[in-house]
Amino acid sequence: MPEGRIRIFVCALDWGLGHITRTLPLLHILTQSGFEVILGGNETAKRIWTSHYPTLPFVHMYNHKIRYGSSKNLFRMMWWPAISIFRGIREDKILIKKVQREYNIHLIISDNRYGAVSKKAPSVFIGHQLSPILPSSFFILNKLLFNILNKLTRSYSAIWIPDNTSLQTIIYTLKSPYTPQLKAISIGLMSQFQFTNVQHHFSRPIVALLSGPEPHRSQFEKLISAILNTISIPSIIIRGLNPNAELPENNNSNIKILNFATGSQLHSILTGAHLIIARSGYSTLMDVIYLQKKSLLIPTPGQTEQEYLAKMNAGRYGIHTCNQYQLCKETVLEAFDKPYCAQPAEFVSCQTISREVERITKSI
Repeated sequence: MPEGRIRIFVCALDWGLGHITRTLPLLHILTQSGFEVILGGNETAKRIWTSHYPTLPFVHMYNHKIRYGSSKNLFRMMWWPAISIFRGIREDKILIKKVQREYNIHLIISDNRYGAVSKKAPSVFIGHQLSPILPSSFFILNKLLFNILNKLTRSYSAIWIPDNTSLQTIIYTLKSPYTPQLKAISIGLMSQFQFTNVQHHFSRPIVALLSGPEPHRSQFEKLISAILNTISIPSIIIRGLNPNAELPENNNSNIKILNFATGSQLHSILTGAHLIIARSGYSTLMDVIYLQKKSLLIPTPGQTEQEYLAKMNAGRYGIHTCNQYQLCKETVLEAFDKPYCAQPAEFVSCQTISREVERITKSI
């Protein structure tokens, strides 16, 4: 165990907002437990994290700027994201050496940044998609991709999976099979709203959350806007863009449009919602489960992980799903009218994280 306070470097992949926002409960636990935390990420991560923890040191890391191609060919569509990710791994490994020299880090916690690992300090990898699912026509590549990810995570001291610890999983085969020597454990679900308090609730029954890489985010926005303009239910569209971005023209008083909402604003808006419409990303899934809100989750076209999560969790935790081509006024109203049935879930705790940090750092 190092002398004095344990210094922990926390970083997250900048592929949409999910990896960044789901680390917020982890940051709360680490800071409240007395650990010294240094943050690492892109400008979006800095904006979100520093709104909660303005005094924590921040290190700028490689910005992936993920954008999917419009081609239906999987290899063409994923070519540039793959190049960006592997370039990010190389850049992160170089940066981690500098961070280690400057801050004398005792532990690295990386949410899906595969290059954030050091030979001079133990490292933890946070991930839920440990056994990815490719489209059925490319099933032969599943083992190859699994082996690549297995090799990338081999240097980590532990793998933390944000999932129920003893209750039924919500990610199913995405976390298995996985080699046991990598010490993968489920630490509980992680929602950005776990340690935030809501004082005032907005009264808009439908909230649409837009997120993810372009061009799919913009396409989703056009579709959602067109549908909500035909429904006489007060709604809010949160575009998931820079707060200073220009807002689109809106002549419908039933619809309020925001570019961005801070954590407390978003919590207030979602707490007052009757139905949340969003992508079926894993962080969104954990958020709606925590809030116990009815949701209509639509997978991003071509993202097999989101398609799988939506399919496997439809009917659980008030979750309703459809694909983007089925999304219409009738689908929204049907989900809006269905009752909500609560189910138990397990979320990450201070006891779990403190125990794991102490276990991993005791040999230093």
